[in-house]
Amino acid sequence: MKILAIIPARGGSKGIKNKNIIDLNGQPLIYYTLNEAEKVDDLDRIIVSTESNVVKTVCDKIGNYVPSMRPVEFAQDHSRTIDLVEDIIMRLEKVNNETYDYICLLQPTSPLRIAKDIQECIEIIKEQGNGSVVSLAKIDEPHPYKMKIIEGGEVKPLIQGANSSIPRQELPEVFELNGAIYLTETIGLMKNRTFFCEPCVPFIMPMERSVNINNQFDLRLAEYLLNDKLK
Repeated sequence: MKILAIIPARGGSKGIKNKNIIDLNGQPLIYYTLNEAEKVDDLDRIIVSTESNVVKTVCDKIGNYVPSMRPVEFAQDHSRTIDLVEDIIMRLEKVNNETYDYICLLQPTSPLRIAKDIQECIEIIKEQGNGSVVSLAKIDEPHPYKMKIIEGGEVKPLIQGANSSIPRQELPEVFELNGAIYLTETIGLMKNRTFFCEPCVPFIMPMERSVNINNQFDLRLAEYLLNDKLK
């Protein structure tokens, strides 16, 4: 089974400038993803996809990977990751005659994910034989049943009919995509244009490894957790 790891790292970001290479505890953010991916023997190739020469230069100093300079049309705010991944798969096959059974998408905005998490997803897919595995984190608070929207100046439930007075312990367990790992069968990904190829099974990660960097608060939280881990 051949697995291609893709780390998407465009240069632009509205929330945090140069987010993918911003300093986190003395290292560029993308360092943590590249460093852990390199520890996973079952990943046959690691590609960092970027349109930015600055990002490429930073990655060149980190470790062994294959740079893939993405077309500008796949590096916009509205660009979809699935389009980028399809482009990489097709170019590898056409130019290098390389094909892979599975694609492992590792977003650099999940710096606390470790090699063991990636390897465990691979072990699940080896046993399963097809489909996909996605990483999730359990949500305790706020539970979706307790979430509200403001509509026409009035507070209304996000989920119609949800009773927010139900004690938390009696509510159904819910999970969120933490963005850390998407491991998907290549055939299904290309055919259905999704990372959620059936059967799609969960890999539950603890909250302390599920921080997804979207803003300065997330960055500070990740920094705190990294320092706590080092202690």
